[in-house]
Amino acid sequence: SFYVDGVGFSWDSDYDVGDNINSHGKAVITALEDEGWTFESLFPYVSVGISGEYNSHKKILNITDNSNVGYTYLVDYFAGQTSGSIEYYIKVTDNSDYYGQVQLRYDGGYKGIVYIRSGNWKWYTGAVVIDTGVSANVDEWYHIRIDFDIPGNDVDIYINGGNHLDTSFNAPPVEINNIRIITSDTGIGYSIYFDAITYSWDEPTSYFAGSYNQHANIEAVIDFVVDIPFDYYERDILRLIAESRHFTNILANVSFSLYNFNSSSWVEINNSQSTSETSYSYNETDIINGLNKYVDSSGNVRFRYYGFNNSAFSLLIDLLNITIYFPQTFEYTHTLNLLGTWKYRFSLDTEDLSEYNTTWIYFNVILPIDNFEAISESEYATRWILTSSSTSPVMDFSDDISGVNWDLSGVADRIIDTDDIPTDDSYVFSVLPDTNAGSEGGLHVTDERWIYIKYVYPYLDLNVTSNSSFYAYTVGSGMPNDQLVYNTSDFDESTLTWNNKPALDTIQNVVVTTNIGYELHDIGYPSYYYTFTPDTADGDTQVWYSSETVGTDPYIRHHFSKSYVGGGYFYMQTNETEILSFKSTDYGVTYNLSSGDYFTVDIQTTSTNEINLVLLNDGVQQGSYIVSQSGNTNFQRRFVDVVISSDVVYDQIMFSGTFEDAKYLKVWDIKSYQYTLTGDFADFYVDPDGSKSIFLQADTYVLRIFEDGLEKVGDVIVLTYDDLYQYIYYTIETIESRVVLFTVDGINLPFTDFHVNLTRTLNNNTNSDWMVDDIFNIDVGSSYIIEVYDAFNSSVNILYNGGTGGAKTYVDLYLEIYSLQIKNLQTKKTIIDINTTHIYPLLSGDSVYFILVKDYYQIGYNDTNGVYKQFLIYLDSNQAYELNRSKIVFLAFVNQKGEHLFFGDYKTYINGSLIYENIFYREIGDIIGIEVKDLYDISIRNQTYTVVLGDNYIPVVLTLYSLKVMNQQEVFNHINITRDPVHYTSDYYWSEWVAPNEIIEFKLFAGYYKINLTDNEGSSYSFYEYTLSGDDVLLISSDSTLAQVIYNIANVNTTLGNQITNVEINITNQNSDINNTIINIDINLSNVNSTLGTLLTNIGVSITSVNTTIVNQLTALGVNITNINSSIYNQILTLSVDLTNVNTTIVNQLTALGVNITNINTTIVNQLTTIGVNITNMNSTIVSQILTVIADISNINTTIISQITTLGVNITNINTTIVNQITALG
Repeated sequence: SFYVDGVGFSWDSDYDVGDNINSHGKAVITALEDEGWTFESLFPYVSVGISGEYNSHKKILNITDNSNVGYTYLVDYFAGQTSGSIEYYIKVTDNSDYYGQVQLRYDGGYKGIVYIRSGNWKWYTGAVVIDTGVSANVDEWYHIRIDFDIPGNDVDIYINGGNHLDTSFNAPPVEINNIRIITSDTGIGYSIYFDAITYSWDEPTSYFAGSYNQHANIEAVIDFVVDIPFDYYERDILRLIAESRHFTNILANVSFSLYNFNSSSWVEINNSQSTSETSYSYNETDIINGLNKYVDSSGNVRFRYYGFNNSAFSLLIDLLNITIYFPQTFEYTHTLNLLGTWKYRFSLDTEDLSEYNTTWIYFNVILPIDNFEAISESEYATRWILTSSSTSPVMDFSDDISGVNWDLSGVADRIIDTDDIPTDDSYVFSVLPDTNAGSEGGLHVTDERWIYIKYVYPYLDLNVTSNSSFYAYTVGSGMPNDQLVYNTSDFDESTLTWNNKPALDTIQNVVVTTNIGYELHDIGYPSYYYTFTPDTADGDTQVWYSSETVGTDPYIRHHFSKSYVGGGYFYMQTNETEILSFKSTDYGVTYNLSSGDYFTVDIQTTSTNEINLVLLNDGVQQGSYIVSQSGNTNFQRRFVDVVISSDVVYDQIMFSGTFEDAKYLKVWDIKSYQYTLTGDFADFYVDPDGSKSIFLQADTYVLRIFEDGLEKVGDVIVLTYDDLYQYIYYTIETIESRVVLFTVDGINLPFTDFHVNLTRTLNNNTNSDWMVDDIFNIDVGSSYIIEVYDAFNSSVNILYNGGTGGAKTYVDLYLEIYSLQIKNLQTKKTIIDINTTHIYPLLSGDSVYFILVKDYYQIGYNDTNGVYKQFLIYLDSNQAYELNRSKIVFLAFVNQKGEHLFFGDYKTYINGSLIYENIFYREIGDIIGIEVKDLYDISIRNQTYTVVLGDNYIPVVLTLYSLKVMNQQEVFNHINITRDPVHYTSDYYWSEWVAPNEIIEFKLFAGYYKINLTDNEGSSYSFYEYTLSGDDVLLISSDSTLAQVIYNIANVNTTLGNQITNVEINITNQNSDINNTIINIDINLSNVNSTLGTLLTNIGVSITSVNTTIVNQLTALGVNITNINSSIYNQILTLSVDLTNVNTTIVNQLTALGVNITNINTTIVNQLTTIGVNITNMNSTIVSQILTVIADISNINTTIISQITTLGVNITNINTTIVNQITALG
């Protein structure tokens, strides 16, 4: 057998692609779409259908995925919600991988996902996966509820009513406006079942909070609304009572609700089940927020009954009643027997006095009889406060700093810019993993070295204006060079090694080094600790000076804001001594406080100065109250109560005070409280040694007496109408004490060299003052704390606590402090600063003296060159420093031969700064970076020098190489030399005409050049790259130089000699032949016949032809020699003209050349003499040819004649010999 399902034809009018894949056909998908759901993607082999029922679940949505390719998206769009709840039931058949995904979405993107993976329920925030810790079993129904609150970025996930996960969105969306159900693209053959998907914002019938949306599958529903009208008269409602008596015939959930017309929402009175008549009532007396919200403009009050069940049921209502109370005018007459202040009020209902009472109305009975007398024996005015025990505070105002409605006020500079030398800087070396380099003067970044930098800045860093920077002096680098910057954790430069280095944290930035000298590098968000590593293992080396190298310290530069608002609190801070004020915006509501009301402020401050809470109304100050006392020693977060001394009206709050460097104020919460006067209250002053009588209602009172701002008495008294209660305040006995200060070695210290703060506490009231002399008075029974500060207001950390037993006559305090003396022995005035905030001008020869707490101090000053210097000290003993270490430094520029060069011909930089004289001052131990550039900013020399105690004469050797150019041509040529633009940016050039046979010289630095040469003899030019690294010579060559002429003459002579030798050989051969012939003739002469004459004639003809041939050859040779001589003649003529203009040096050179020519001529004479000997046997034909040569040579100019006279003489002799031989031959 076989089965067929899902047969479809594309020509069906209602056919869609994929119809025949869905096991339940198109009807299910269409039904879902009719309910508002959208299939944004329906992948083939995904089945969507409606299953049967399981327990109370009916019409279950079944999504079965039979493919691991692609996704199916089922989306429900709704009006955007910023808060609400989404509930549904879900069951899966596989719990291994991304199943049951329900996405909370805004527009086109998901903002959170609830899903199953690896057998657990999970939540994806948009960036992070959070495991709920709840297992997700297969084939098991789970109820999921997702509560979200976007303004508070809060997400709560409940699984089966419990298992609560409190989480959030990674990036809160504007709203949630759709959910999406999505299948997995990795699983196959699994099913997901959904049921009862509902939303809290569905109204009026779909949703009730806490009902577990079981009713989504109900079969029977009762839902109806009842409007009850009454005469409204636009009167205020004081009280509303609603009652309903109802029940159902079978157990069924029924809710009874009241409609709020202001919020357009139902207020549930009751939600329960009952099969017998039950009364449900609602009593509302919240007149502060108003009860008129339950009545519409027509006077109707609206009720709603809503019930549901899986079976049919009936709702029976026996009674629905509403009672509304309006204001009523009452009159009451009563005779008062006692004089004094009275009050009255009316109760709303005599049967229920606690429900509502009118406000107390106070009035005075004429001629009251006082029942309390305050008597003071103090020499000061005293403040008396009596508060009835019936009086209780009620919160009137609250600001939890949750918004951004606070800002600095009246501050000119809102930014803290800091430049700090690292307290720790070192590098680690993987090759020597246990070696510490903390004391070295350099910071190295290589493939094997990392550097670590630390500075714990004292400022809060939640608000920065820009990234931090590292300002350091590069000593050497394979530039450009890249380093990666990381955050890291704490370390100590004296113990840091490769093996104990802290781990890398977040990468901050990439630093690129391009120049020798100081450079500023972006290192990202502020941190106490940084690590620099190479970007790649490329062999590059980066070296900066460390803080151990004086004068070239590295700096870390931060940019902090003086204020921050966020995270439920604000802070303000500073890097100087200034008044800071942090002010709220206008609240838009006016608040009233009476004397005795108070604020509770949640604060933390590190300031020891007074901080005030200032109240303003319409921008005008109404009152100022101390929130932190001067001399504060409590630097922890705490709650402070600020009592209002007189009635005040405000709509704006400000905190203000004088703050010093690195001191701050944080405020988390501000609340004000008003006393509800159910009892009597009094607040008044009594003059010194005076009294005051008042009348108060008979009651129990708390009596507080204040003197000089301190609460001296806290007592409980009982007043009646019949008796006058007299309370006498006696001055508390005081003890005079003296503070005496000593060093730890017992040396007495002047009191006026320190700031001393005295904090006294009596009856839990604290008062703090600065002592102007060493004597103070303390009340018996008080406790006190004395804190001593040095001249820089740094706590000496020696506190004396007087305890509760009173004071001593003498209080001896031993302080761990040390003296610091700085003397200016420089030749000019300087300005020193300590920790950048304490600044002192110091004339030459003057000193400053301090007594300070043991600590680190950064001392800065200007040296004699006006260069700002800093050095760090640790004051743990008495120390003195002299600013007299400047030495004269002299720069001398010389070449490699030791010849002095002119300083002004170059641009000289010392540690990156241009100087204009070669004499300057530096301190002993300073490392000077010297860079010399030519006038076109091309660096030609870099060296360093450490200033010493003795002479500081620094020879700066500028190596200049010689480049000589010789023009061998007989014409002028032009040469142009420039820096190679591939390597330099410079307009510098050398340009010159070179005369014939002239030698010119350039003095140049090593480097890359471009040479442009004009060759006028060859009518061309050359342009080529040239690298100069030593002395060099360039030749402009020619084919017509004297050397070339001499070379050509030598070639001619060699050719002539060869030719003559050949002639000689030929003649010898001919003579040999002739001799042989004559011998033969002689031998055979007697036998010759008549033909002898003919034969001899033929022989003569042959000899004539031979002679003719020889003559032709020698004639041609003569012509060639003539041409050669003519060319030589012209060249020598030109040479002669040029020689007349040459300078003495060239004359000397030509003289030497003449000597060489003489030597050459001597050699030629010897050679020609030998030739002459050989020519002795030549035949007569050569005579005429040689004579022609002699005739040609006789025309050579006198200069050549003088040079080759010897040659002529020799040739003459040779000719004579040849003539004789030829004559004999003839």
